Amino acid sequence: MKPLLLPAVSILALILLSFPAFSQEMTSIQAQGNCRDFSITVTAEGITEGCWDVKLDVPGQIKDKNGNWKSTFFYVDRVICAPETGAVLDVRLEGTQSSVEGTAKLRQGSKIVEMPFTIVQACPEPPASLEGFWVLFAAFAIIVIFGWIIAWWWKQGKKS
Repeated sequence: MKPLLLPAVSILALILLSFPAFSQEMTSIQAQGNCRDFSITVTAEGITEGCWDVKLDVPGQIKDKNGNWKSTFFYVDRVICAPETGAVLDVRLEGTQSSVEGTAKLRQGSKIVEMPFTIVQACPEPPASLEGFWVLFAAFAIIVIFGWIIAWWWKQGKKS
């Protein structure tokens, strides 16, 4: 029984020691931009071979390698290829909220690596609504017009 145990332990140790050589890890996601338009740098260490597709799961659009904008619902194919360990992607967010939560995903075949991230936006405040001004202006105009009509009608009654 012992002669079989030693080879099994040796094979298991060999598999565990070689595992980091085949593993990949997303180490950082950095966003540069102010409001809606951002350049996202995705860095992944441990990529030893092949190409990886990238998906930035945030509400908005992402620019593919051909310069076309497409939904962030889809992966951008073959973004990071060994020996490179990172790539920069252009993203246009849908809203102007101050903070957007997302998930970066790397895919190679059936392997997927994920990392959450947050984009902080510095969007200017929208201008104050003029709706209240126009309501007051319309009310004032109606009062003036009715006052003019009533004064004219009163004047016509005094002449007769």
